Amino acid sequence: LRACTVLEATVGSRAWGLADEGSDTDVRGAFLLPFSWTGGLVAPPLDLVSADGSQTFWEVEKTIQQALRADPNTLELLFVPSVRALDDAGQWVLDAREAFVSRELFGSFGRYALRQLDALTKSARLAEH
Repeated sequence: LRACTVLEATVGSRAWGLADEGSDTDVRGAFLLPFSWTGGLVAPPLDLVSADGSQTFWEVEKTIQQALRADPNTLELLFVPSVRALDDAGQWVLDAREAFVSRELFGSFGRYALRQLDALTKSARLAEH
């Protein structure tokens, strides 16, 4: 995977200075598979996730599609200060990242925030019991 990775970033609490001693390190990125992986009869992987879930990498086309629909996790990858391009393809995506900022952000991040609030509310209720 490292040879195919075009973008990589530390995301989540560590990226934003909110980590504590129990926080894990989350890494996200984008990869571009060589033609030999994409030119066959078997569909290539569109995402790769580590066994513990702390590392997630999306195929570049999937990354772009997610960014176009204002997926919060994808936009975090593209705009977090720790993001770095590992080759020309990654730099091209970073250079174009402003194109993904649209009105879709309001709905996407609003839904994301409401889901987080709902999860916190449920956790608080469980803690009371």
